[in-house]
Amino acid sequence: MQEITLYDEQSLKTLNCASVFGKYNFLASQSDRFGAIKSQNLHLFFFIKSVVGIKRLTFTAFEAHESLSEESYNIELNLILEKLKKDLNISFITCPPSHVIFPYKANIKGCKSAEFGTVKNDLTLSEEVLFKNLHGKHRNVIRKAEKDNIKFEYGSHLREDCYELIKSTLDREHVYFESHETFCKTYDSLANQVEYFVVKKNDEIHGAAIIPYDKRDAFYLLGGSPVRPSTGAMNFMHWKIMMHFKAMDVKSYDFVGIRINPSKDSKLYGIKRFKIRFGGEVKIGFLWKANLKPFQCFLFKLLYFSKNRSFPKDIIESVEKV
Repeated sequence: MQEITLYDEQSLKTLNCASVFGKYNFLASQSDRFGAIKSQNLHLFFFIKSVVGIKRLTFTAFEAHESLSEESYNIELNLILEKLKKDLNISFITCPPSHVIFPYKANIKGCKSAEFGTVKNDLTLSEEVLFKNLHGKHRNVIRKAEKDNIKFEYGSHLREDCYELIKSTLDREHVYFESHETFCKTYDSLANQVEYFVVKKNDEIHGAAIIPYDKRDAFYLLGGSPVRPSTGAMNFMHWKIMMHFKAMDVKSYDFVGIRINPSKDSKLYGIKRFKIRFGGEVKIGFLWKANLKPFQCFLFKLLYFSKNRSFPKDIIESVEKV
């Protein structure tokens, strides 16, 4: 029998997670209950939230041995879920954030999976190669943005500008965005492992991005633009961000999330095309969630509905409808 090890809030300090989303301070910003769990080939970091005693767990980062097979993955994952249910009384595992893409489908009773992907640009390549790898239309509009005198800026002093533009963008799209208080708590926890970027034309902001990063990856976690951004402003911003992190010796720029087979007439298809045209490698994996205690999960949905007049939604559910 494989040994499964749990790490609580204090013992987590002894671990050195490579991902910025597995660090102690980040997890502590999400909940008072957090930790990690380790099997032979899997190491997962999480936080826990509770409503009337119904505990839900969210994985924020994982590390997997490169030789891990799909069969071993599911064997170890099943043991991990059993331990979380037994030792921590977890009722269900939520859909993870879109930057947490697992290598295999969770073929375990009570789990629901959805194919999902991302685009990652290898920043160890030369600037010349990276620019050559861009789609021709991206190269053209980046050059146009430079001619139009689009200015690129970064720094913590831009945090509020980024928040306001991203919030207005998501409001237009009827997408929930966290409160300012929650936003500040999360990004304060990242300290010097997050950067804020904007592009301006005539002192007006035409694009914004918030990028958490570690030595391995920079993550395009949040972005926004006005209703009518200047042509090429967002393309130019991403190119300059890539060059910024390349200069810092970060290995990869992760565009964080693409749907695999969106309808060609959908906005999701346009987002996928925009990200792919930066020339990075498409990485395909899975998001999954798990119902460990069906009655408690059902009760949580009823409580959620009574408060919000709708049932909880996530990427996994929406992918199934595409």
